[in-house]
Amino acid sequence: SSSPIFEFAFAIMGSPDEPRILALLRQGAVKRIVSALMANLPNSLKKHPNLPWGFSTIGLFAIGYLAFLHNLGSIGLVDETEPKFAEAARQMLVRGDWITPYFNDEPRFDKPPLVYWLMALGYRILGVNEWAVRLPSALAAIALMGLLFYTLQKYAGRDRFGIAPPPSQAKSPNGHLDGQETSTSSNIAPNMAPWFCAGLGAALFALNPQNLVWGRIGVSDMLLTGCMGSALLAFFLGYTGAEESDARSNLISQRWYLTFYILSGLAVLTKGPVGIVLPAIVVGGFLFYLGQFWQVLREMQPLRGMAIFSAIVVPWYLLVWQANGAAFVDSFFGYHNFERFTRVVNQHAAPWYFYVLVVLLACAPWSVYLPMAIARLKLHQRRHWQKSSRDRHLGLFAGFWFSGIFGFFTLASTKLPSYTLPLIPAAAILVSLQLTRDFFQPTVSKTRSEAETPRQISQWSNVLLLALIGIAFFTLPDWLGYDPAAPDLDEVLPRSGLAIVAAAIWLAAALVGELLLVVRQGRWLWSVNLVVFLAFLVFTFYPVYDLLDRQRQFPLRQLAAIAAQVRQPDEELVMVDLSKTSLVFYSGGSIVFRIRPESARGYIQESIATRPDIDTVLILGQRRKIKKIGIHPSQYRTLGKVRGYELVRASKRSIKN
Repeated sequence: SSSPIFEFAFAIMGSPDEPRILALLRQGAVKRIVSALMANLPNSLKKHPNLPWGFSTIGLFAIGYLAFLHNLGSIGLVDETEPKFAEAARQMLVRGDWITPYFNDEPRFDKPPLVYWLMALGYRILGVNEWAVRLPSALAAIALMGLLFYTLQKYAGRDRFGIAPPPSQAKSPNGHLDGQETSTSSNIAPNMAPWFCAGLGAALFALNPQNLVWGRIGVSDMLLTGCMGSALLAFFLGYTGAEESDARSNLISQRWYLTFYILSGLAVLTKGPVGIVLPAIVVGGFLFYLGQFWQVLREMQPLRGMAIFSAIVVPWYLLVWQANGAAFVDSFFGYHNFERFTRVVNQHAAPWYFYVLVVLLACAPWSVYLPMAIARLKLHQRRHWQKSSRDRHLGLFAGFWFSGIFGFFTLASTKLPSYTLPLIPAAAILVSLQLTRDFFQPTVSKTRSEAETPRQISQWSNVLLLALIGIAFFTLPDWLGYDPAAPDLDEVLPRSGLAIVAAAIWLAAALVGELLLVVRQGRWLWSVNLVVFLAFLVFTFYPVYDLLDRQRQFPLRQLAAIAAQVRQPDEELVMVDLSKTSLVFYSGGSIVFRIRPESARGYIQESIATRPDIDTVLILGQRRKIKKIGIHPSQYRTLGKVRGYELVRASKRSIKN
């Protein structure tokens, strides 16, 4: 009878009546259970101080593996961007040219070489396969997740709007605690708050739709996020350490500043000038707001830092410019950087509010807490921020991090969902600080109405978003359109039942969340979000990922393997369809891509004069498009046929005008 766990269990078994269970929940039975379980935790931590780090390491490895490494190479490359990176890295090995990336026998100036170098290194170690292609992205995500955990664990308990200090500590000039809200501690061990916040932040960073996708695909976006995000965290660690007066802290601070310069240089080698422009915007805005720009700049020793930064960045840019001249400058700096910001390229236009929707979906279901987390920073209280110590600025720094990157890409003319990746670590910090404070220190009395209304709005929005996601999956068969690259997908996916499983997971989570709100236990919603995303990941995301690969990419890999076997020396392969760039990687040779049949016909007829020694040509595409080229079925031989695609060999001279 003295155990709240047994009391709760026997009460439920003795009375299965739902109102009775709700009454027990309202009486705080769950809270008492957790309190009982946590009662001896402080003593255990004193006896085993390294225990939290041990459990944290295991937890981080488990989350990192599940989110980024599990079955990483089990599916083929996804058209059309990923195979370009993979093939450019493979060409570095084939050509022995580590300066100029090539794809399909043409220079590829889209991105700098760091991601290609890492992929090529992976080829050397693991072989030329999908694992080696995606490992740089996965490891970058895991490394950033680890540094994010370390930073939150160290500073979450000190943050000005994180976990407020106990009443015995100093108060702000207005008579309230520096957290600006009167609060009371929960019965759960308060000294666990930084560990809770760090674990929640790391999980939030890993378990969201955008990171889950881009951390498992072999392109430069997650590597940029890893380098840039780690650079910004390194700056903050150096910034806080520089305030200490002892020599050891100052030495460690300088090492973190040095790390900031190194990682910024690697970011520039990953995706160009944006790798230093964005950190400069974030750090500059943060320091100008606090009025510490020149002071911190002197601490960072910019001359030494820029020398190190230049030593990392400049050599490749000079060598690639020397090898390619104006072609590199016009393509890389002109088209892929300046023009992408100043005008719409590749038809990637979107309204000004585009990234509001992207962040809402990319960080779901956690994104609903972002408005309240940002509002809680109270940027209008600049004087208070300037008076507080540096180690209490983590939330403020994350706010400038988030808004700086969000604002930069909102102003850019070309808009892509992946551009928001570098702000997700900042969103993880802001939301984890918000949820940790709500969990450990629910507000009471005088300021309750002021803080409770936005909190309830966020919590009910959380439940509503869970329900909407569930409804979207439930109705998926109704709005799933026809995909010519996977003509059976609109039938196979509904038959698999995966959409119903996903809908059940999210709708069940919405019901549990609603129950928690009804019994006034909304601060536990974080656990619902975490569990539902893990369940979705295991029971829906991975199976759907595999199904999409079988429907869309596997047929092309089969035809690429056939083409690699039957292709004669110097024989051209022409694809009549959208650019399925994975064929270049899997066939091991160059391919001529033509979207329209008449364009393919013109190219083949021109090749009669330019390459008269080769009379035949391989043609790959959908059967109806091959016929439109002007070849009679009796004049070509089918070499392979997979679903809607066909690989044929024809005589060039048999193609009619």
